[in-house]
Amino acid sequence: MYEQRVVGKDRLVRIFVGAMIAIAMIASGIIVYAQTKQAKATATAEQATACITVAVAARPGGIDDLDIDRMAGKVVCKVGIVGTDGKEYDVSVDLADNKVISNVEDH
Repeated sequence: MYEQRVVGKDRLVRIFVGAMIAIAMIASGIIVYAQTKQAKATATAEQATACITVAVAARPGGIDDLDIDRMAGKVVCKVGIVGTDGKEYDVSVDLADNKVISNVEDH
């Protein structure tokens, strides 16, 4: 009715080693995630105003969006602009030096 199976020592060792590898893989994934998780990027009102001024000088139009993000180790101000031609553009400005990083049409 009820059968008891005996597991050999070799199989127990394989199960144990497999479990340890799985634990190590999960732990390393958690560590990598924790290392890549960064503090939220922020800007002062003066920095944001400077970024907007630079962005609008590079792509004249009206502002419809503003995001502050981290990109490649830099804090970037991404300004959404509706150009004078009616198309939408994203202009990214490096917050540290107020230089335009990209100026592309938003699709």
